Amino acid sequence: MELLLQWEGCEVAAFAEPAAALDYLGSNIVDLALVDWNMPGMTGGEFLQKAGAFVLPLFAPRFVVFSGDVGCRSQCAGLDVWGFLPKPFRPEMLTQILRPGLTMPDARVAPSSAPSAAPSAAPSAA
Repeated sequence: MELLLQWEGCEVAAFAEPAAALDYLGSNIVDLALVDWNMPGMTGGEFLQKAGAFVLPLFAPRFVVFSGDVGCRSQCAGLDVWGFLPKPFRPEMLTQILRPGLTMPDARVAPSSAPSAAPSAAPSAA
């Protein structure tokens, strides 16, 4: 995934530990953050809640969650999630959700109508 994002022209900061990704979000402006729902030490929901506690709304990244459990999509409802990708996903699904997130800065979508990966960078705490 990191290589694909770099190929698309993104500057990528990838993290194996959610705490390191949260530290990065606290001190850097990030356009788009890809968040695996199943991370070591915390869920994607816990990560998003912690990120929301200290990231200024004006500088908040667009969060895209990916998970093998499509049921977690409903848990994303109140967490300012911009998009959802079911795992496994094809590379073109990621690029289709990536491009609008980086090219339309005022186009934040309400969580209930967030783009899905059906035909449809940032810290990744995968």
